[in-house]
Amino acid sequence: MRKTTVVLAIAVSIVAMLFFLGDQSWAQSVPDERYGVITHYPLAGNPEYFLDGLGVTWYHDRSSDVSGVPQAYGKLAHIFQLDPDPATGNLMTTEEIASLVESRPAGSYWSIGSEPNWGGRSLPGDYAVAYQHYYTNIKAIDPEAKIAAPSILNWDYTCSQSGDCDYTPGVLWMNEFLGAYQNITGELPPVDVWTIDVYPIDFRNIPNNDPNRLVNYGGDQVLHSTVATSQIEKFRAFLDANGYADTPMWITNITAHVGFNGWIFDTSLPGTPIVPSPFATFYWDFMSDYIHSVLDWLELRADSKRIERWFFSITWTDIFTPIDGYMGITFFDGPEDGAALNCLGETYRARALGEPRVSCDREGNTVVEPGPPSVPVAQWWGLAAIAVALAVMSAQHLQRRRLPT
Repeated sequence: MRKTTVVLAIAVSIVAMLFFLGDQSWAQSVPDERYGVITHYPLAGNPEYFLDGLGVTWYHDRSSDVSGVPQAYGKLAHIFQLDPDPATGNLMTTEEIASLVESRPAGSYWSIGSEPNWGGRSLPGDYAVAYQHYYTNIKAIDPEAKIAAPSILNWDYTCSQSGDCDYTPGVLWMNEFLGAYQNITGELPPVDVWTIDVYPIDFRNIPNNDPNRLVNYGGDQVLHSTVATSQIEKFRAFLDANGYADTPMWITNITAHVGFNGWIFDTSLPGTPIVPSPFATFYWDFMSDYIHSVLDWLELRADSKRIERWFFSITWTDIFTPIDGYMGITFFDGPEDGAALNCLGETYRARALGEPRVSCDREGNTVVEPGPPSVPVAQWWGLAAIAVALAVMSAQHLQRRRLPT
């Protein structure tokens, strides 16, 4: 009996040891293929460096360039020529489409446009014509190809009440698109993957996701992360109600737009001359809170809402001297190979690999959150089963030794 107790104690000790050291000496980090990232374009280095650094295998760079996609990684390629006007339009020809599609493996993913509701990039009627053109021609060349659409920007949130942006709410654009396509073909558009970009553009309540600078959304004061997840939930409900309950979703851009607590117009700069004010502070902690809040929501609901994949923005951009007004989430400290992950990159990497959760403090340091290593539950059950089996076998062996021969 004493020996049996000892064996059981040893088995329990093994499990305890693996629990505390498991992530470091037992669990092998494996990328969660639902995680993707938007890479800066053009890359100053190679995609693998940035993808491996973040622990992801999927990416896109908002381009149709498929010449440098590394083997064993997935890329969502975008097609932006969406003007169907016979005289002035720019739709790709059948030959151009064939050349592009044949350059990628069968079953590749193609996004038709991106944020067509932003600034009148593509009116719903024009987009319907363009979508039919590309869907028909791509499928004729590669029947296994997956066509994604339309990466609308948000659902019912546009921007802060003072009007910081110019785009049609996604809900209005989508209803017009479905109607226009049905007028052309008599059917709903065939879509393999529905896509949406979610980021509340808000230059007034800053830094974004500050609990003391909430957004007025639907009559409630909420965090920016709540606005983002609400866009996904409402888009999914719309798809379910309009014949697409079984069609998966991808979130093709997730980010928070402003991490600073102040900004100014600098007319000496090109593009959109919105830059951080000279004494502004970047709130790393609020940005990492945003990442965690959105990821917690996605991971909890991915299966029930058929959300297959999500892409956070961006591997790198200069948030201190931006050319487009973007002053939010960025994962590396530079654009070239050898650039280090910042604390936001460490935050996203840990989630993508199932490693212990980390966050940012206010100064941008990486902080390990309390709690056990994020080893999958199935692995712990396996460890427990092995330990129990070892104990039982040992006990049986000792019992047999006591029996008279």
